[in-house]
This record gives sequence, structure tokens and C-alpha cells, in this order.
Amino acid sequence: MSEWDNLSSTEDVNPYMQQGAQQNTTAFESAKLSHNPYGIAHNGDGFGVKLSTRYPAPGLTKKQFYNHPLQEDIKKRIKSDAIVLYVLAGLNLLILGGMGLLQETPLLIVTNLIAAILVAGFLLGMGLGIHLGQSFVCAILLLVFSIIEMLLSIVLFGRIGGWMFLIVGIEAVMTTNKFRKKWKKYQQTGLME
Repeated sequence: MSEWDNLSSTEDVNPYMQQGAQQNTTAFESAKLSHNPYGIAHNGDGFGVKLSTRYPAPGLTKKQFYNHPLQEDIKKRIKSDAIVLYVLAGLNLLILGGMGLLQETPLLIVTNLIAAILVAGFLLGMGLGIHLGQSFVCAILLLVFSIIEMLLSIVLFGRIGGWMFLIVGIEAVMTTNKFRKKWKKYQQTGLME
């Protein structure tokens, strides 16, 4: 049993609250709350409600900040973007590589295989950069790549192609930018949201 399980009054709910800050406990006033140092209250059902939106947590590294429970929504979105990129890289290698093997001349076979490997490698690299490094730059490069891919598909084949790359690129840019802004604000103020 930890010190957080013994708290009974709403005044002691979050030791990280700044003086004068409002606590949002109206939904759980009658429920017995157990608390943790992350500013999340649980009513025993496994679902938490943030009691404060800001509290000081100085000295966290970027990795610790990213793995903090308050960043769980961003972490899930970044991970899902990366997983989609990994799947797209594998499918791209499989489909383009398979189509390359169906070509008639050895030069076309080698050219298509090299192109498939390069595109899959690029997608895998961007996925790893977004997933492991929360890289905004990788997200921007992915978005630029997807726009070029879509334009080339329209010009060369007369149809829209690569739209999945565009969707993932837009989502990755929005998510990594949100994380980047939160991280920058944390570095400046020492307050976590």
C-alpha cells in the first residue's frame, strides 16, 4: 500500500498542484479515490481522470517525458502511425518487388527491385524516426514524399496513388508537432500538461 492509497480529502489529492489551482473531482466525490504521483485519480475501475492539467515535473529527459502517463494519447497515436508505415513498407516491397520480377528484361527487373527496396527502406526509416525519436522532421519528409508520390502517380498513370502515404503523413505531422510543442513548453516552464 502506498502513500497515494491513503489520501481521503480532495485537498491532498495532488501534491503537485500549484496554489490556487482548481481540482476537478466532482465526478468522483462519493467514490473512494486512490492517487498516484502522476496527477491521475482512479476510482478503482482502472480508468483515470486527470485532476490537474498542469503540475511541475522538472528534470525529465525527452524519453521520460514521452513515456509519462500524461502523454499516453500522443504515444498511442505516434505508435499507430509507425505501425501503419511498417505495414506499408512491407506491402510496398512485396508488391513492387513482385511486379519487378515479372518484367521481361534483366535491367527492368533490377531497376524495379532497387526502386522497391529504396521506397520500402525510406518508409521504414521514417517509421522508425517517428516511432523511436518522435521526429517532426521525419514526419515532414514523409509528407513531402507522399505528395510527390501522389503527383507522380497522377502524371504517369492517370490515377491517384499513394493516398495512404498522404494520410499517414498528415497524421504523423500533426501528432509529432503536438508532441514537439508540449516538449518545448515543458522545457521552458517545467510544467507538464
